[in-house]
Amino acid sequence: MKISLECYLLTALTALGLGVVQGAQSQGCGSDARALWQQGDYTQAVPLLRDCLNQPYGREPEVFYMLGVSYCELGQQQYGKCCLRWLLERFDLPTQTRRIVDSLVADCGTSLSVTASLRVTGVTISAGVSWVGAGSHGETKSFYNVEDPLRRSFVDSLVVVHNVAESELHGRLRNIADGPTPPDSIVAAFPAHPNVQYSPHFRFIDFRNLYVDATRRELYFETMMQCFVRLYKVPLPEHYISVYIAPDSRQFQDIALKVHGLAFPARTLGYSFQDDASVVGITGGEQSSYGTLMHELCHLLVRTNFGDIPPWLDEGLAALYEVSERVGSDSLLGGRNPWRENVLSKYWAVRAPLSELVTMDWPKFKGDADSTGIRQAVNEAEARYFMFYLQEIGKLSAVYSTIQAMQVSSSQNFDSLNQLQASAISTVVGQSMPQVDSSFASWYSTLTGFETSDPTSKSMER
Repeated sequence: MKISLECYLLTALTALGLGVVQGAQSQGCGSDARALWQQGDYTQAVPLLRDCLNQPYGREPEVFYMLGVSYCELGQQQYGKCCLRWLLERFDLPTQTRRIVDSLVADCGTSLSVTASLRVTGVTISAGVSWVGAGSHGETKSFYNVEDPLRRSFVDSLVVVHNVAESELHGRLRNIADGPTPPDSIVAAFPAHPNVQYSPHFRFIDFRNLYVDATRRELYFETMMQCFVRLYKVPLPEHYISVYIAPDSRQFQDIALKVHGLAFPARTLGYSFQDDASVVGITGGEQSSYGTLMHELCHLLVRTNFGDIPPWLDEGLAALYEVSERVGSDSLLGGRNPWRENVLSKYWAVRAPLSELVTMDWPKFKGDADSTGIRQAVNEAEARYFMFYLQEIGKLSAVYSTIQAMQVSSSQNFDSLNQLQASAISTVVGQSMPQVDSSFASWYSTLTGFETSDPTSKSMER
């Protein structure tokens, strides 16, 4: 079977959605492995690709794709199929790309001739589900109030207006060791010159025409950084992370277009872009208003060494920190989130058991078969409150590190590997998954006053 493709895949997932855009390649695996693989020298490529998995930004779709094809070509079908199915499970792929990978799984062991690798970019979108590849564009869904269908918007998709060169994106990176630098050309291009300020790890480009407590803002973002370093072993960045802060949708759209060549649906609140280490969001003035940026920052940080983070953990963790409070210099604690709580309570009767939630791939997690969008909203709300529960019982960082340590192994078939996620959680918590689910329900009921066995909660076909 001969396949020639240039696919652009999702690497960073979002606050109610995710996105993939045509654009620059991510900061992951080096060119040597890719060149060997494209030449068909799979024996030499495999060790370099395996090494990529332990490098910053190395756990990317492209790496698992090339590993899967390599092992299939080298006669190690079980390992090859595991890598390809891991790609299908852990990353949100455009439908056409998913079909291609499915066909590779089916044909693994036959003679494959693959002439182009999967190209990877790093955009994620808050309040939307969207991906763009090879000039196409996908649907975006926004969820705000499940009580009112008119406020659940199904709007136009993200559009790539123009591509930004990889050299330009990487040229925007500023080494922390060099200290603060004058505004670059992209910042100077805005008629309304933003206020640019630095903290130890962030560059804030603030377009709000109001007084901002810069010290308080810096403490909040730097605490987020230190929290992720301590709890989730995220490495400190070598470059400043650029934080573009917009006061409204108009300014947000202007930033997206000028900085990344993107046009977003009207109700999009924020996104992150991996190639130039940036997050962009609409926010108000004080600490409590930075929720969207905290959510996007979470997606950006975890991808330094956990690009294949599963959807329930990725979205749950990001949603946890969008409503959180600072405790000391290196801790953030997630709290109650009223609108996600409303979603989960209203549809509690049809939530997925935790044993099912933690083995969902992205299509299932997004509820692709559900045209109402409610399934995705419920899954994300449940994932968020499961993270809250794990935080409260002191098991969140242990669950995270255990799932992060999981890797594809030639000694396992994929189905057993996938189920290991549930087994790992059970081991860390010290209960069977049905017991974990029951304890979670009891905790949620105590926290919210909602009776989790209430038969009047909303139902929908699972």
